[in-house]
Amino acid sequence: IMREVWTVKDPEKEKIRVLKEWVQERIKTYCPEIQNLKDFRDGPKAFGALVASVDAYFDYENTINKKDTPDTEILSEVFDYAEKELGIRSTLKAEEVPNCEEEDIAQYCSNFKDAYRTAPVVPKRSALRFEFSGDTSGSPEVGDKARFKVKVFQEDWIELVEECGDRLSCQIMGPTGEVEVVTKPRGTQCDFSFFPKEEGVHQISLFYCGDKVAEKPIDIQLPHFHVRDFEFFLSKSSINPFDEEKKEEEKKEELEEEKEEQKQEGVKKEKDKKEKEKEKRKKEKERERK
Repeated sequence: IMREVWTVKDPEKEKIRVLKEWVQERIKTYCPEIQNLKDFRDGPKAFGALVASVDAYFDYENTINKKDTPDTEILSEVFDYAEKELGIRSTLKAEEVPNCEEEDIAQYCSNFKDAYRTAPVVPKRSALRFEFSGDTSGSPEVGDKARFKVKVFQEDWIELVEECGDRLSCQIMGPTGEVEVVTKPRGTQCDFSFFPKEEGVHQISLFYCGDKVAEKPIDIQLPHFHVRDFEFFLSKSSINPFDEEKKEEEKKEELEEEKEEQKQEGVKKEKDKKEKEKEKRKKEKERERK
């Protein structure tokens, strides 16, 4: 006699399983080695990653990698930041974390899930890539507004970072002092504009969440200069997919691939045609026999 076996899931265990998956998805780019909530006992890295994944202004790398600072002190700093800046009250004490129960860690993490369930994951700052591009409407002259924009990409240079426009700011120092810059954040990018008033080297500095991430000198020659001066890309990557040479190479590769596909398609059509003719002759011979 066959008996149907019913499995009843433990609601609490199921709740922790769902929470663990949510947490892992958020912190995997920061600390992929964390596989369970129990791993949070090993130090401040996982807790810091959880905070960084929801708050772009939390400086994960510099906070977690402080030299000659005990883990309990760093962990206390992480808990304090989460409480003051995010409103996540700490249900854990830093010195008790190494010996705490999984349920205690789950309770703390669930506060993040309740508050940031659908929030996009904030990428690591070290993985960000910045694309600068100038206004293509022409060459500004004295008194004209010069415009350029900055887009922020993920490490793969393909996916744009969501809701990052208001995290960007820019400073321009001219030969005789700072130049006023107008900032307009727009979702995945930020638009900047200024009025060039003097010739000479202008130092452009880009800030992300208040921290300088890049700078570049631009030599402005009046009465006009080219907006292409602003077309540069900054990252720690030695490969720049926006290079014109690389673009040309990619176009050539695409054309070659397209030609190969067309060739293969032609071969396939020819083969199908021969198969049809062969089948047609076969049917004609069968009719002749009959």
